[in-house]
Amino acid sequence: MRGPIGLALVVFSVCSCSSNPEAKPAVTELSTIFDVDDGVSGDLRSFEANKTSILLTLDVLLNNWAISCMAEQGFTLQRQRPGPSPFYFPYGLPETADSSSGFHVPFVDGALTSPVEDSPEDPAFWAALTGSAGALGEGVPVALPSGGSIDLYRVSGCLGEARENAFGSQDYYLEGMSAFLTLQDLALTSRVAAEASAEFVSLNLQWSACMKSVGYSFAAPIDAWNSSWPDPLSQEEVNAADADIDCKRSLSYTDTATRIIADFDGEAIEAHPGLIENWMDFEKAAGEAVRQSP
Repeated sequence: MRGPIGLALVVFSVCSCSSNPEAKPAVTELSTIFDVDDGVSGDLRSFEANKTSILLTLDVLLNNWAISCMAEQGFTLQRQRPGPSPFYFPYGLPETADSSSGFHVPFVDGALTSPVEDSPEDPAFWAALTGSAGALGEGVPVALPSGGSIDLYRVSGCLGEARENAFGSQDYYLEGMSAFLTLQDLALTSRVAAEASAEFVSLNLQWSACMKSVGYSFAAPIDAWNSSWPDPLSQEEVNAADADIDCKRSLSYTDTATRIIADFDGEAIEAHPGLIENWMDFEKAAGEAVRQSP
């Protein structure tokens, strides 16, 4: 069985088929995921914060563009709408958080994946969707800054038609997805380098010492955030969250960490001139496709 898949990145996947039909999403519903006029990703951290929402929006957009084409071939794609944006807490519990909830964040249904069901195994379905009932053919390699590559695929069928209708040409769509993958890799490698820097290591040591002074042993805020806090919420977890927030505030942790990472991000972007601008242009094209969505 192929399993659930998504339309935007035909890297490991090609289609989304909703098990929960909805009425046609209004332009405003799609546009709440990212600003359809100006884009949202003017720097690596903005990109990192919004990349999941953007990708899900593109999944929904291409799915909805492909519906009528697939219907003509005798297949049904259910209309989709994107779920709410996922939480983005790069340093664990925010300094502005209410510690009374501890480290528990309510799960938002649909925040990380579009509602999908297992994709059909019928070869005719895949032939109608991608122009091929089997392998997608030769990939278009995207070289990643950290090394290695990921393949994107040029397809025909209803998905190819959806890309062309939404973005003018499949080449332009693949260029946009290439920028997406490159920025995703660049944002990760830049963050890893920043967190290994002497200044960031010192910041975490200071935070860890502050936490240890009140009885908690964590090397970094993300460790406290990812710790296996049991259900139901306990007073111990609330106290730990209180301490985390107090220690972060005493060190201006978020502002300091953001500044350190921004320095590394700036160097990474300078080494890839035009990349962020190309991605922002693609975001604007996606916004126009949202406005024109059938």
